Amino acid sequence: MPYADGNANMRQMNEDGSGFERKGNKKKNTVAMIKRVGEPISLREATDALHVIEKTSGGNPLLKELRRKRLFKNNPIDVNI
Repeated sequence: MPYADGNANMRQMNEDGSGFERKGNKKKNTVAMIKRVGEPISLREATDALHVIEKTSGGNPLLKELRRKRLFKNNPIDVNI
């Protein structure tokens, strides 16, 4: 019985009603930094965010630079955290 919501662990169904398992891992490349805009970040969080930007920029130096500028413009570093 298929589920209406998009549960990632639900069984996938073919048109004829038979089920199949999805090959691969959906969460293999999932990385995120969860912060509100304007909320100060610690030095460690900034370092982690730069590693995420490096990993997800796809080798595009312009995209990497734009993401880095946006990170530090919107989230100031607070060394006291």
